[in-house]
Amino acid sequence: MLRPPYSPTRAQLILVTDPVNFKVGGHTYTMGLTAYKVIGRAAVVEMDVERESGYAQQFYAYTFRQGGVGFTANLANLKAAHLASGGSVSPSTVHLAYAASLGTVVEGRCTLTNGTRTSYPAQSMGKITVSSMSIATGSSFFGNLKIKPLTASVGYDPGCRGGSGQATRICTRSTITAGAPTGTEWEAFGLHGMAKAVEGTISTAGVSNGLTVTQEVAMFDSTPNIMPDPTFSKTGATAELKTTNDPFMHGSATFTSTQPPVVSKPHTCTDFKTFADRTYVVHVCRGMLVPDSGSPLTALFDAGAIPLIAQPAQLDKVIYTG
Repeated sequence: MLRPPYSPTRAQLILVTDPVNFKVGGHTYTMGLTAYKVIGRAAVVEMDVERESGYAQQFYAYTFRQGGVGFTANLANLKAAHLASGGSVSPSTVHLAYAASLGTVVEGRCTLTNGTRTSYPAQSMGKITVSSMSIATGSSFFGNLKIKPLTASVGYDPGCRGGSGQATRICTRSTITAGAPTGTEWEAFGLHGMAKAVEGTISTAGVSNGLTVTQEVAMFDSTPNIMPDPTFSKTGATAELKTTNDPFMHGSATFTSTQPPVVSKPHTCTDFKTFADRTYVVHVCRGMLVPDSGSPLTALFDAGAIPLIAQPAQLDKVIYTG
């Protein structure tokens, strides 16, 4: 899902379409489109495609940045909005119009960052008319996605006071991470205070003009099925990353470190179970994550499987201090 860089000091506009289901290769997917912009800056437009199976999710985000798609709206009443792409995102095209339904505009009141009290159209809901929609995914599985959204909501913030835009960090136990932000990342972590863990793979790449694709598979399950408790010592650590019961990942991998851990500075997080704030330090072990020879760790994306290649990795042991 699009995580826009919300700016609490600037006016901003967002359009979110309601989910639409479609089928490819015998599977049912859900599509949604989000457009976001800080007024006066380029818009970010993203089409999200996802498929779920139990506690597992397979997710694809097709994102246009750099001003490839224009996003305009009637800020006086939020009754109309438009998305229009140009040649810079060819062969993809996005041309659609939004019209608010009668009586759906909701008024908001707030104090702007300059101290002025104001009222403004905060949200509306309405219908989408698509004149052209084709996302060149770069994948032979999805091809050019031409799914048309039908309805949407539009929100506007003129620059109200409040909101920091900061994300909350969830308290974890131990975490394995491998990879780089520009390639394929692998991660598994246990949730603090719960016999649950999360594992996932994220792959990011540019596929055509102005378009970036992020693929993600994630699984939320009991810890023994994903990451048994790692073994730590003064001179290193070992850990397993498993995929038992995960329909979108297969195989396993082993993390090994032969270096003494490095202790971080104090951090804070929110307990997922109690929502209380906690303080902690991290014992960081750097080593290698290597696929097991008999059954190598593999992310089973519908658009094409991605196997783990042995690579530098990090194992974090979380020590709570308060």
